[in-house]
Amino acid sequence: MVDAATLGTNILATPLEVAGGSAIGGGLGYAAGSVAEWIAGGATSAANESHSNPLTGEPGTEVTCRNKKGEKKQTRRYGEYGFPDTDTDWDHSHGGLGKPHVHDWGRLADGSPPENADRGPGRVPQPGDPGF
Repeated sequence: MVDAATLGTNILATPLEVAGGSAIGGGLGYAAGSVAEWIAGGATSAANESHSNPLTGEPGTEVTCRNKKGEKKQTRRYGEYGFPDTDTDWDHSHGGLGKPHVHDWGRLADGSPPENADRGPGRVPQPGDPGF
């Protein structure tokens, strides 16, 4: 019997056609995401690494950012409330301290998120600092 509405063409996909379409669609989506990540600066090598330093994070964790060359730029440790606690800057010197150096973040009395002005002066790294 010929379907008059579609002039004989089948508009229902078989299970094999659905599976094939899903595989192709998934592959295209993955490829587009990979290209977008590459344009943004490349893939990261560990789950706790990102391309930028988030202001908030899981308390007690460290996040490592990388520069456009893929080199370590900064490792940030988050404190008790998920705000920055300490940063280790790897790719530039600061105030004669050289590379790497460390900045401690201050805490605001009202508990609000810190701003860049709350990032303390540079100091020499010590054991236990982020990335050490």
